[in-house]
Amino acid sequence: MFCPNCGASNSDTATVCSQCNQPIPQFSSTPAPPQPQPPAAAAPVVPAVPGVPAPRLAEVPNYLVQSIVMTVVTLLCCNILALPFAIIGLVYSTQVNSKLGMNDIAGAQAAAKNAKLFDWISLGVLVGSMLIYFLLMFLGVLGSIWGQR
Repeated sequence: MFCPNCGASNSDTATVCSQCNQPIPQFSSTPAPPQPQPPAAAAPVVPAVPGVPAPRLAEVPNYLVQSIVMTVVTLLCCNILALPFAIIGLVYSTQVNSKLGMNDIAGAQAAAKNAKLFDWISLGVLVGSMLIYFLLMFLGVLGSIWGQR
């Protein structure tokens, strides 16, 4: 055993240092039983069971299906105006589950809100651009009919 005051080596049963005559504290070789912790104000801790997913503190929708549908529809319609918004929505929707896995509830909620927002923006741009396209086609047909007269 070493003296905490001067660092001299002493026998394991020594109560006083042989060099500096300071008392050496005696430590028990058996650990003390753990003291009960006061209950936390947060959610109760549930023991993990193998094969069962861990409970989440909050269920946050990830809007992944909507984002995938919007991305596929904008690709099929060749709408390059709405495609960036759909991809951004897809990126945000994939971040929701990873943030929930890290217990970042606020980050997961923000990512879900952004995913929903960009999905709606891409839908609006898609519908708006299709309406403009059909209006221009209709005006072109009317112009060709009136031009023949």
